[in-house]
Amino acid sequence: MFVNHLISVLMGPTYALPIDIFRILVGLLSFIFFLRTYLETRDFSNPNGLIDHVLSQDLYPATRFSFFQPGLSLVFFQIIFMLAGLVSWLLILGYWVKLAAAFLFVVAVSTYRWNFLVMHVDDAIMHLLLFWMLLLPIGHTLVLQEYLDNGASVEIWRTLTVPGTTMRLFLMNLSLLYLAAGLWKWTSPMWRAGTALYAVFKIAISRAPKFWRPSHLPLVKVANYVALVLEPLFPLMFLLPTNSWVKWTLFIGFLGFHFGIIATMKIPLANLAMVGATVIIFRNELMHFILKEAPPQLELHFPGQPGFSDLVALILVICLTLMVIWKAGSASGLFRPLSRINQIITGTHQNPMYGPLWAIGIAQSFRLFDWIDARNYHISFDILETTDDMRTHNIDTQELFPVSTRYVLLQSYLFGNIWRTIDPARLSDLRRTIFTRYARRYCKNHKDTGLIQVYATVQRVTSDNLSLSRGVRRLIMRFACRDCKPVLDYICLTPELFDRKTQKSYEELQVRSLTQ
Repeated sequence: MFVNHLISVLMGPTYALPIDIFRILVGLLSFIFFLRTYLETRDFSNPNGLIDHVLSQDLYPATRFSFFQPGLSLVFFQIIFMLAGLVSWLLILGYWVKLAAAFLFVVAVSTYRWNFLVMHVDDAIMHLLLFWMLLLPIGHTLVLQEYLDNGASVEIWRTLTVPGTTMRLFLMNLSLLYLAAGLWKWTSPMWRAGTALYAVFKIAISRAPKFWRPSHLPLVKVANYVALVLEPLFPLMFLLPTNSWVKWTLFIGFLGFHFGIIATMKIPLANLAMVGATVIIFRNELMHFILKEAPPQLELHFPGQPGFSDLVALILVICLTLMVIWKAGSASGLFRPLSRINQIITGTHQNPMYGPLWAIGIAQSFRLFDWIDARNYHISFDILETTDDMRTHNIDTQELFPVSTRYVLLQSYLFGNIWRTIDPARLSDLRRTIFTRYARRYCKNHKDTGLIQVYATVQRVTSDNLSLSRGVRRLIMRFACRDCKPVLDYICLTPELFDRKTQKSYEELQVRSLTQ
């Protein structure tokens, strides 16, 4: 009896309007996402940009399962991202919504696999939301053509209901995201010590790393612990009754959490998407506002057979749940025997759920900022140009090393701050091509230059180095531009130098005449 009631609750109807409001919000974010991707095309998706995509696919063979392959031109990528931006408006306006979502999902998946080296949380959330657009019952309300043909359709939209199974499974996906990301932070010594958030603010993906000082630490510590406590509690919003004061209190904390990240970090789209999901989380409260009265209780009844979208959504949630459980079990050592079996069968230590999720296009991580203990690198550059008459002047560092999120992720590979598992024997190849392509990018805008020397000061943001006074300054690259082409005299292929107190000769590392 209880099981039947549970199934009835899971598969019961829900109002269509909040889901379609969410559809419009996802469409707007999709438009912004692909517009940004279009603007970044020349440096990232471009085969002649900063990423060696052939090498990337060689390092990560699974990324070859994509519609984007070597041989495509810059113009192709510009057209496809421009087209994706236009198709996003079909999703917004309600035209061929499933077909539009399918196209956008395929392009988003192909894009993150093509630019896998610089994939980040915005990519992960956007392609996940577009996948849910394929499953959720969208397009039943807020359709422009219906409104133009029959303005009275607005009254119908206010009371229209749709099956609610997929919507509730979507909320389970969100619950899992917050629960896993929130609890995982408790395994971080820096989060428990209250210094993690300060370290996050000081790394390059922060909006203002120079602003934060040790004097801000007491205030930042408070925010650190508030986030640590609140994040794993956010799933309660999905369970609490309508208009519960606890639910509204969590909502205020939820907004502060996400808008705080938007204000301080360069990952806006993922956080705006989560804020947008509140139209579904607070769907009953929203309908109360729209109807000017409490919405009538929707009748529960034992449903018939689940639809195809329901089954796919259920499989997705099960796979994501098993992935999180496996991560937790492996980290704690509980699954050590199963890990050995998995290694024998698959030949890798990877989470066995990665395979089926990757096969349907999902690359979802449930870890947000818990990596700060291992990734708390603060890097600053200074660049000097020595002209033929031996005069030296400084060059704006952003001319060579811009500071948007993708640029920062790519630069991190140069200093041993590796975000992806890479064969150590291939790291030198990756670093060489990154240095070379950065120099080539610079020289496209500078026909002839003097000798350019690039120095980096690298240090860790730790509790005993909050003032960042222990940096090790090293030469990382020396080159000149000749006829808009780089002539590299030296590049540093061993970032381990930055962790050593003693000076080491660079002669064994010199690389000459790398003009490709």
